[in-house]
Amino acid sequence: MKKIILIVFLLIPYLTYSQPDLNNKLSKLKEELEYIADNKIEIKNIAFSNTGDWVIFYGEIGYSYNYLPDKAKDRLTELNKNEDIITDFEIFNESWVTVSNNNAYSVYKAEKGLVSMLKKLNKNGKKIKDIDFSENGGWVVLFGKSGFASNKIPENAAKKLQKLNKEKKETYKIELYRNKGYVILFENNGLTFENIPSEAEIKIKELKKEKKKINIVKFYKDKWIIIYDDYKFYCNF
Repeated sequence: MKKIILIVFLLIPYLTYSQPDLNNKLSKLKEELEYIADNKIEIKNIAFSNTGDWVIFYGEIGYSYNYLPDKAKDRLTELNKNEDIITDFEIFNESWVTVSNNNAYSVYKAEKGLVSMLKKLNKNGKKIKDIDFSENGGWVVLFGKSGFASNKIPENAAKKLQKLNKEKKETYKIELYRNKGYVILFENNGLTFENIPSEAEIKIKELKKEKKKINIVKFYKDKWIIIYDDYKFYCNF
């Protein structure tokens, strides 16, 4: 497959946070999702900052964004230039973390426990699958087949991960919602969730009934996106 290297700079004012500004950011994101869907390019990940800025990863090494902190932008540019596959990227306030092929990772101002865990997983050769931050600054890492490590995440999310681990179900992605909810994707197109927006819950159930493959569920405040069948999407904005 030919590698897709596409970096789109969408220059949106971000100095003052306002609802019109957020609507503009989300409008640009939807335009980008529509472009990717029209070209049938697989979407690998979506990350939101605390102010609604976003970055999308797609194809083999492609990505686009509307705003990134300078150091994060430099790191992603370096990985793209080296044709390294970015397997995960998450951002919270000033902190960010990126994981690339061969279990390599980079962090900036991340909580010490998270950094220590990533270092340990890297040293032990445990594949880092997914990372997410909670709104209160907590974090969770999925690794190996069904392993996980976490700090200050919803108790119900931790219990569900423990149950999946005990059942030896391979986990792939986790998305936390407002310090109380979660969505977890696991083997055989499995998906479990609690305390998420009702509209998103209804749409997930519809897609599951239609036997669609759900790849990603992402939240930003009361906004949500569901990526399914690799590049198709639903969102509430």
